[in-house]
Amino acid sequence: MSQADSSTHGTLLVTTIVLTVLAAVGAAVYLSGAGNDLMEWVAEKYFKAEAKAEEKALEHAGEGKAQDFMKGQLKKNPVVSNDELNDIQSGLGDEAAKEFGKGGLGKGIGKAFG
Repeated sequence: MSQADSSTHGTLLVTTIVLTVLAAVGAAVYLSGAGNDLMEWVAEKYFKAEAKAEEKALEHAGEGKAQDFMKGQLKKNPVVSNDELNDIQSGLGDEAAKEFGKGGLGKGIGKAFG
């Protein structure tokens, strides 16, 4: 046997032993039922994070719809030109974020438009 063959056999042996030990530990955890508590904890953390992400997405979607609604209302006014409308819209976005964002008077408006 050459040195490369013995190195390959040693690597395969170590890999086989590690995989066997991992499989045995996994089977023991599964059969003892100890994995259920761990899976419940992981699922709880996952669903809490998912709920937070969904709430943030609804907030942002509601803010965008509110801005689009306000811009549509402003476009109906023929006195306002497009340049003025864009200036108003940029300021309107900041004001809407202050009023309808977290802690503002209309903080739940995103859900109403969503």
